[in-house]
Amino acid sequence: MKSSDRIFARSVYLLRFFAGYLNVMAILFFSQMLAGHTGSLTNAALEFIEGDYWQMIRLLILTSFFFIGTIVSGIFFPSKYYDRRINYGRVFIVWGCIIILFGLFSTRSFYFMLFLAFILGFQNAMFVFYKGMVVRTTILTGTLTDIGLEIGRRLHGHSTED
Repeated sequence: MKSSDRIFARSVYLLRFFAGYLNVMAILFFSQMLAGHTGSLTNAALEFIEGDYWQMIRLLILTSFFFIGTIVSGIFFPSKYYDRRINYGRVFIVWGCIIILFGLFSTRSFYFMLFLAFILGFQNAMFVFYKGMVVRTTILTGTLTDIGLEIGRRLHGHSTED
């Protein structure tokens, strides 16, 4: 494995750890998962059917903040490829400082949950392609699909470098 591949792999592992940590914070503080939104949208539809419109709107707002985070990430990191020259760490230092401020003042606020959803969306959109695979750091389903697809292609005889 090349040195640049190892650096990339470590970065992805750290981002996955960070995403898992933020998702656990949301579960502990709010009883709400924020890393993947298929369940949130399903629950929003269920809340609509049950007539709990406030909860439905709350879930849609959370999903929207995740989505807004992906848009902002695309503005800051427009390239489809990981670039070692960009200091991604600065972004996470800023996010960490804001999380500390929320911790000092109001970790149980709805605004904190919106911020966590925004960060997770931002982070999930940071890297798009690496050696032909989509790399996401908060949603494991897509990653497992990509890994399975690559294994299947390799078993079929196709090179993973294509």
